[in-house]
Amino acid sequence: MSKKKSLIKDSLIIVESPAKARTIQSFLGKGYKVSASMGHIKNLPNSKLGVDVEHDFEPTYTVIKGKKKILKELKSEAKKYSQVLLAADADREGETICAHLAEEISPVNKNISRILFHEITSSAIKESLEHITAIDVNKVDSGKARRVLDRLVGYKISPLLWKKVRKGLSAGRVQTVALKIVVDREKEIQAFVPEEYYLVLGKFSTQNNEEFSSQLKEFKGKKITKFPKDEVFDIKTDIEKQNFIVKSITTREEKRNAPPPFITSSLQQQAHSIFRFSAQRTMRIAQQLYEGVNVGDELTGLITYMRTDSFNISKSAQDKARELILKNFGKEYLPSSPPKFKAKKGAQEAHEAIRPTNVELSPEKIKEYLDPFQLKIYTLIYTRFLGSQMTQKITEVNTIKLLGGDYIFATESRKTKFDGYTVLFKKEEEEVNVLPILKEQEKVNLLDINLEQKFTQPPQRYSEGTLIRKLEEEGIGRPSTYAPIMNTIKDRDYIRSVKGALHPSELGIVVVELLVENFPKIFYEQFTSEMEQSLDEVEEGKKKWSDIVKDFYTSFEPVLNKASVDMKNIKKEREIITDEKCPECDGKLMIKEGRFGPFIACLNFPTCRYTKRILKKVGVKCPNQNCSGEIVEMRNKRGRVFYGCSNYPQCRWIASYLPSEKTQNTEDKEQPTENGEQNTENGRTKE
Repeated sequence: MSKKKSLIKDSLIIVESPAKARTIQSFLGKGYKVSASMGHIKNLPNSKLGVDVEHDFEPTYTVIKGKKKILKELKSEAKKYSQVLLAADADREGETICAHLAEEISPVNKNISRILFHEITSSAIKESLEHITAIDVNKVDSGKARRVLDRLVGYKISPLLWKKVRKGLSAGRVQTVALKIVVDREKEIQAFVPEEYYLVLGKFSTQNNEEFSSQLKEFKGKKITKFPKDEVFDIKTDIEKQNFIVKSITTREEKRNAPPPFITSSLQQQAHSIFRFSAQRTMRIAQQLYEGVNVGDELTGLITYMRTDSFNISKSAQDKARELILKNFGKEYLPSSPPKFKAKKGAQEAHEAIRPTNVELSPEKIKEYLDPFQLKIYTLIYTRFLGSQMTQKITEVNTIKLLGGDYIFATESRKTKFDGYTVLFKKEEEEVNVLPILKEQEKVNLLDINLEQKFTQPPQRYSEGTLIRKLEEEGIGRPSTYAPIMNTIKDRDYIRSVKGALHPSELGIVVVELLVENFPKIFYEQFTSEMEQSLDEVEEGKKKWSDIVKDFYTSFEPVLNKASVDMKNIKKEREIITDEKCPECDGKLMIKEGRFGPFIACLNFPTCRYTKRILKKVGVKCPNQNCSGEIVEMRNKRGRVFYGCSNYPQCRWIASYLPSEKTQNTEDKEQPTENGEQNTENGRTKE
């Protein structure tokens, strides 16, 4: 149990980002100094494993390059204050940052405590200052276990991929499973054989010559809508002989509850579905809204913490939402009691759902203070939350069934009886199918039968949103990991997004096949899900972190040793000796696979170091009007694909997308930086 400490005004508060620091400082004023650590200050070393496998797998963290100056300044500030309050985000990553800060600062100030901000508003900050606690050791241990497991898998298996496939590749305990899901779906699509079937559609008229359409839904007492080719033409002939009457007319109400407020995964899914935002971009914008935006003269956080798997809403937030609904929409839009939403299986529910911090700040009121992307995400969050507290939508569904021999045709119309929560959204189009006025047992005339040819469709490729939903359903990853998972498998060029659909690259397929074949236990959904549950149990204090790592490594090490010998050497298989001669030494040339793709090299290496790039043309002319070159596919230092001109360096056109896709793809279109790397979100580094 965490211990409470009395409030001391003479305090240094350390958060992760400068934006968050500025917002909190504006609320507190004198007596408090708010500084930023710029994310993690310590990490496992880059040059070695950093995990002592002989002594309980204890990790050795070192100060991150470039963070020594920040740490020195934080220590200097800590000396000036009676108390240090560590206020990184309220998740495992944030708790780890706090633990590392405490280790470094304790020699100069031992009065260190933990403080949690679930929303960055004046009232919430002052409330949090009255509930100062200690660092959650269990949460730190859970984060440590995840970090060590990921390091063991990545650090031990990645060199195998370098040796057997090409340099610069990586394997990850969770990222590889996410990639496997995409590859498995691609294999399903490739193996899919479409089957032909037909829909039977009838055109009828009433005795007053009012025409309407209906579809064959039942045949010989069985519900069926899809008919095989070898039967459907005989069925059509038989239907044309029948006399039809109105078998039944029914009216029912269809009630649809409002969806729950957003959690991390559903926000990422919705933002991708509507705006084609990547998970990383969505979280970056949400972080800005959480940390604080200038609304008029006041700097305030507009949403609650955005890494959450909980549907919980505080009573005060619900009460304010209900007041606003009653005032703006009327009592018919207000449920008799606040709705409750069932928690997802495995949810930790450490925070509230994502909601606006002040429901009075509607998107319309504050749109002038937000950039277009912030406004889009804020509007999503605001309307989803307010709608979740409103009444159901009620639709009236009228169904007419027609009987003729062994055949029952059915048609229906839908009409909104009460819009409920959908009053907040754009009006949904009603089904345009006005039914004539009929009575049961009334005769109707069959005018025509139309056979509509169809083919079964393969399963759809995943988008970022649907892949995140799949990971969530399988219990793989947690709210803070979805965006980094997506970013990693894209950065490594294991997947590519084409009009929003995720296609595994040839490299991605090769990597998955090698890893699944050689590590049959580790890279499967069930194992990864069970490991997530074990990490949750560490956080709950039910398991010891080192025991989990030990159990994993005991079975992992012999499999790793076997794979080192048995894994297929793709790199060697793809080395092709050509008939060309080296222009420098007259030796033979060969095609090799390198970090930046295939290239030509001399067989007399290292005596002769002649190499030549193999340009992979994509059939698109350079967009630069003054250039006659073609666009070629390239890779940066991290292995991610980008596109450039074949006339480089004379032409320096470069982009992360094909020019022909520019108008079709509305995802992030940031050009690669000079070294091809992207900034990490909020200064965090996740393996």
